[in-house]
Amino acid sequence: MAAAVLLAELAVDELAVEAGLPNGDLNILHGTNDIINAICNDDDIKAISFVGTSTAGAYIYARASAKVKRIQEQKTMLLSCPMQAWMLP
Repeated sequence: MAAAVLLAELAVDELAVEAGLPNGDLNILHGTNDIINAICNDDDIKAISFVGTSTAGAYIYARASAKVKRIQEQKTMLLSCPMQAWMLP
């Protein structure tokens, strides 16, 4: 299941570029607290959309809201990846 999620995300990225979204405007990352901390500390990143557990959501919300970033959490019944983040500059 996780491999299918990764392939779907890559397809979304490719479709966004084909639709005219400039490279780098949509970034799909997989990682742990180190990645989330880097995203939250980067002043050029204004919004974060992520799929994750409630624990991950609370952590991301606390970190990102302290930097006044827009945050969107996506819930899924078949959560296969514990921490994913999509970010837009």
